[in-house]
Amino acid sequence: MLEKLVKSREALLGRTAKLQMDCSEQITLTSQLIQENDALAKELKEKEAQLHKNRLEVKKVNRIKETLTKKNRALEEQRSEAEVERKSLRAENEVRFGLASFSSRGPTNGPLTPSGKSRRH
Repeated sequence: MLEKLVKSREALLGRTAKLQMDCSEQITLTSQLIQENDALAKELKEKEAQLHKNRLEVKKVNRIKETLTKKNRALEEQRSEAEVERKSLRAENEVRFGLASFSSRGPTNGPLTPSGKSRRH
């Protein structure tokens, strides 16, 4: 019976040692997982902060884009109005001064001779 108790005690000591070793491994693994979790939480917080900054920047850029688009439309409208006025003044000047020989690039050198050369040289 004493031998049985000694064997049982040795088996329990072996099992206890194994369980203590498993427990130490689990504690080490848990510590590593906690460190990884903390690092990931920190990284996530940084990315969320960067995302917030990016969203603010997008809003700012969109406001600038809208402003520039409005200015561009106004300038295009002014350009169109100026073009209409320019054409009107050009037509008025042609009628008033008989400047039909002016083209959009400037005055011509006068009427051409039958040989194709200008009379004014």
